Amino acid sequence: MTIPGAQYIGDKVCCRCKLCKPITEFGSVNRRGRQETRSHCLQCNRDADKKRGLNKEKIKEKNHKYYIDHSESEKARSRKWQKSHWDRVLEIAKNVRIRNPEKKKEWDRIYHKNHLERARESWHNRRATLLQVGGKIKSGEWEDLQKRYNYICLCCKKSNVKLTLDHVIPISKGGQNLITNIQPLCKQCNSSKNTKIIDYRLEYP
Repeated sequence: MTIPGAQYIGDKVCCRCKLCKPITEFGSVNRRGRQETRSHCLQCNRDADKKRGLNKEKIKEKNHKYYIDHSESEKARSRKWQKSHWDRVLEIAKNVRIRNPEKKKEWDRIYHKNHLERARESWHNRRATLLQVGGKIKSGEWEDLQKRYNYICLCCKKSNVKLTLDHVIPISKGGQNLITNIQPLCKQCNSSKNTKIIDYRLEYP
């Protein structure tokens, strides 16, 4: 079909304004590793960006409503994309942290508040890595250990206290960061034990 106004192979009709313009008036997009020319011209793209800016809140509300109504499919799509573009995900996360140091601190604070035990495990794992003593504790292992001892502090035998990870042989004295070197103690007993090597597990019936 002949396009009205097209004079040479470098012309293209914009799908929005329906005007025939040189190919240089169109942007490009990468689709599956192949560079293709956009279907709308740069001017129409600028106009659309300006319109989106004027209706930013309305569009945000619309997108949020769509996400709520299709949360499961959107989460699945997001997980699939992240899995196949993991390097890109890490790069984006790094750039966000660099550009927004204050926001990162706030995000970390909220995460630590909502995932206190996981944050503590990560701290222990990182400390063990820095001191090169080896070992890594997983969330499931710590939960199983607490359950095994009926969620009581092995030192004071209290059951209505918040339990913390205590290394029987402290990392500072060469103890490994493994679940076999961990015992559940309350915060007060853990602090009192300090860097002493005491295995309260032997006293547990």
